[in-house]
Amino acid sequence: KEGIIDDNIVKEAAKQEIIRRYFRYKREFLLGLIEKDTIERVEKIMQKLNLKEEDRKVVPEARKAAAESKRKAIRKKDKIDFYCGAALQINGIIEQGKNSSLLHAESAAIINVIKKLSKIPEKIDLLPKQIIQNIARMKGNLKERTTSLSVEETLVALAIASTMNPATALCIKNLSKLDGTDMHTTHMPSQGDEEGIRELGINLTTDALMLNELYFRR
Repeated sequence: KEGIIDDNIVKEAAKQEIIRRYFRYKREFLLGLIEKDTIERVEKIMQKLNLKEEDRKVVPEARKAAAESKRKAIRKKDKIDFYCGAALQINGIIEQGKNSSLLHAESAAIINVIKKLSKIPEKIDLLPKQIIQNIARMKGNLKERTTSLSVEETLVALAIASTMNPATALCIKNLSKLDGTDMHTTHMPSQGDEEGIRELGINLTTDALMLNELYFRR
């Protein structure tokens, strides 16, 4: 019986790897790095094994988050031009992240997860708005396209905030638990998001939609 269970675990891991590769090749094709036939070969394998994109559990959750981001922004009259979603899975739990005028979707997902791991109530802010606004102001002065915080910038902001907020200090201790976890985003991640996610050891896949696609527009 134990051997059967182990075999099932190996088979599931192999299927998940196929789906991850599909998303990687899809992104590389959109960037002009590979030919379309590479994706088509993986698609045939997925069809043979009856696999779908949504079999990677974080995929549908990220897409739901993007749709909710749009509804939330319209409701709150938040001044953002694009709607992006991310989802991060750890220990069978999936937390969504939505982009806002303050945070990238990936950053929001990571904050939501470490708060849950640390048993910090949702209403408690880990990052004082003053820190976020100071970083955003600097980005604005440097004429960056967006002033919201990428994952890399969020990690820096968390480190600063941890010196004055015990809840943030507790959450930072749980960042190491994200190593080996799975994340999916609906959009092409920024360099700051990718570098921060890589630093945390998170396995990232993406729909690789560009920010000029209507899926995200106001």
